[in-house]
Amino acid sequence: MSLALDDFKTWLSAGIAAAAPVDVNWLPDAPDEVVAVAKLPSSGSTLFDGAFEVAHVQVRSRAATDAAAETLALEVHAFISGQEGSAAMGSSYVLSIAPVGPPAFFVRDASARTVYVATYQVTAAV
Repeated sequence: MSLALDDFKTWLSAGIAAAAPVDVNWLPDAPDEVVAVAKLPSSGSTLFDGAFEVAHVQVRSRAATDAAAETLALEVHAFISGQEGSAAMGSSYVLSIAPVGPPAFFVRDASARTVYVATYQVTAAV
């Protein structure tokens, strides 16, 4: 089965020490500190040999201050980047996860909270 974002969300939620909830596709207005995961639609998912899906997953980390958002983004990045080898994530079987780059400042939202973003290339069995 290809990568299910709900499985990725559950895996990430269990792996980070921060109390921030992890949501799929969007950052809800509350709480201030939250993480969201989404597959990038522009890159889509590419199938190889009908057996592997390569998808780009964007992770956005938001907090009330610049320092808190950066700390949260770096914690998430360290956890994801520390994944070595394959792993079962619920109904998904992930073969590898590779960061496309480090977390970077993305935007301040309408409530002046800071959002950081990072993208990961995820290869999953289909």
